[in-house]
Amino acid sequence: MNTYQLIRDIPIEEGYDVLIAGGGPAGAAAAICAGRLGAKVLLVEATGCLGGMGTSGLVTAFNPMNDGERMLARGIMEEIVEAMYERGFIPSYITPAFWRKKLHHWTPFNPEGLKLLLDELAIDACVEVRFFTSVIDADAKPGEGHVEGIILHNIEGYRYVRAKAFIDATGDAVLADICGAKCREAGRDTPVTLCLQRSVHFLPELIGRR
Repeated sequence: MNTYQLIRDIPIEEGYDVLIAGGGPAGAAAAICAGRLGAKVLLVEATGCLGGMGTSGLVTAFNPMNDGERMLARGIMEEIVEAMYERGFIPSYITPAFWRKKLHHWTPFNPEGLKLLLDELAIDACVEVRFFTSVIDADAKPGEGHVEGIILHNIEGYRYVRAKAFIDATGDAVLADICGAKCREAGRDTPVTLCLQRSVHFLPELIGRR
């Protein structure tokens, strides 16, 4: 295969405590919580809104959050569901018992309402959000487990961004894979029927901790 070598001098940005790739449920929650704790946060999202499949993919129902007796999903998740309910972004026939005590009950929601709420929470937490921005490469030393910075791309061009910590919340391990972390890829390491493209390979470590 013929190749082309791309060489660019691109602007460097630094001063961030944490950079989070992916603005889905995990990435948005991580960014909001880190911002509330005083961290300078940059959240980059490839689409035009936060919320991931719940908003962009219209998977408009929160999974069961209790064991039939008590709420298990607390913290930022509980805060979001309660706020959605108070604002009328959850259907009127759904009561708080659905997510607090009803076993195996999903909680439907308005995706536009979730977009609005996540935007407001991110703004209140002083999180810098860049939409339509993708992680395309990383300055990493896989053998040392250290990431110097990552390269982003959007309509404004390329940016090299440094941060004290990086979080991969892309959903398919884009950043982890670029940085050289062990990953499983659908069709290569796992059956293509599984609901994933790529996942970080932590299984041996998890088994060892049981």
